[in-house]
Amino acid sequence: MFTRARTILEKVRFKMPREPDNSSSAQLQAVWLASIRLERTCDNEKVAQQLLARALQGCPDSGPLQTLAIEMEPQAETRMRKARDAAPLVKDDPSIFVAMGKVFWVEKKTTKARRWLTKATELGPDNGDTWLHLLKFEQECGDSESVEQVKAGFMKAEPRHGELWTREIKKVANWRRDPFTVLDGMKVTLPEY
Repeated sequence: MFTRARTILEKVRFKMPREPDNSSSAQLQAVWLASIRLERTCDNEKVAQQLLARALQGCPDSGPLQTLAIEMEPQAETRMRKARDAAPLVKDDPSIFVAMGKVFWVEKKTTKARRWLTKATELGPDNGDTWLHLLKFEQECGDSESVEQVKAGFMKAEPRHGELWTREIKKVANWRRDPFTVLDGMKVTLPEY
């Protein structure tokens, strides 16, 4: 069913330079992410793991790839080990902090989850995805005062980036809507461990 997409992504990966410079690094990461997500969509977890391992060899400092590696780990101990290994490689990428916040959120460790998600919004205030995860966490585990604090921080930051956020805010139905209303209407999917 997805053989054509798989073939195209393989050709693109083959034609990309082996030692990417800064301009082609983001493109290479996007191609690897698309390949891994395609295999996960087809329920080929083993192939997705193999692709992820190859992608991390080529782009070890990629925040989105490291985040995906953390989320794909089946056991809590290995997730924590992956996160500790990824933190020094990626340094200040908010996606790692969001991934760790989600891990603690699923494990019901609210204070740690809040700390990681708050750190993510501090590192990437322009990333709407970090605000989305913090808001949904506070709505589920926090109180109305913490939700208001997130709202105030979000309105002050006026985020313009983020994979989920940009996809949602650019929809025609959300044109001229209050950005916080759009953020509040979005959903977060937590990984099932």
